Amino acid sequence: NKSGKSVAEALNQHFLRERGSPEGIHYYCHRVELHSDQGSEFINADVQALCKHIGAIQTYSCPGGLGKWQNSICERKIKDLGSIMRTLMFMSCLPPAAAVSAMYQAQDIINDLPTKAHNGLNGHPTSCEGMGLSPRFVAFQSDLDLDHWFAFGSYCAVHLDNDHKVPGDPHRTAANCVYLCKAHHEGSAGHILWDITHQRRLTVPRPTDRKSVV
Repeated sequence: NKSGKSVAEALNQHFLRERGSPEGIHYYCHRVELHSDQGSEFINADVQALCKHIGAIQTYSCPGGLGKWQNSICERKIKDLGSIMRTLMFMSCLPPAAAVSAMYQAQDIINDLPTKAHNGLNGHPTSCEGMGLSPRFVAFQSDLDLDHWFAFGSYCAVHLDNDHKVPGDPHRTAANCVYLCKAHHEGSAGHILWDITHQRRLTVPRPTDRKSVV
């Protein structure tokens, strides 16, 4: 959702995480430069009102081809997402229809990898010299849990409960699937799989069997 209201709310929540209180935002953001491209999600009354309220200054990239050089951080992240997505698609041999799920998986991979942009927290075991913390840990204080990671396109099986019974075959209790991505991208808990035999997508708490993990 790139509406002006949602972008303004996301910025406000980001600054709250950085400085903990509405009062801290004003100190932290006074004369801070909020740089973006010239998209309508940033040039609107909601974002402008937020910047005026917290004392931030809006700046914009040049229009046209010159803008990509001034918006390098965002463009580099888009490049990284595309590169990981294409690698996942190539290694999994899944059809093009799975590309959206590959992009979701790429997003989770980047969010769980440590980055030098976050220097780490003193004394925290995740804080390794020269590596920093992952974006997910900084945002949610959540450590990496490999038990909830599955390889994109890997074979897995799932138990079929009453909500996932196969029409016309009520006695089938399991399905052979390939793993797509975590379901939080679509507002649900669990994981999204593709039922190979019955050509349908399943959202389940977790696969019951797997052959490869990342």
